[in-house]
Amino acid sequence: MARAGCGACHMVPGIPGATGAGGPSLDGVARRVYLAGVLPNTTANLTLWIKAPQSVLKGNAMPDTNLSAEDAEAIVAYLQTLR
Repeated sequence: MARAGCGACHMVPGIPGATGAGGPSLDGVARRVYLAGVLPNTTANLTLWIKAPQSVLKGNAMPDTNLSAEDAEAIVAYLQTLR
């Protein structure tokens, strides 16, 4: 997550320097019912949101990340621990 730059916009517990305020804090993201208010919070949807948020909600503030499948999987696995 540090390498992907998530902390530039999000506060991410457990990631040094991830203190961004442009997007929501990711603390407790695993407990959320919806992602971005539109997607049910499932592993597949979280992966989609992280990789290509513009395909889900055009014009939102989160940029498409173009992460590799491996990096997206690792980030999703970590986010799902944030309860």
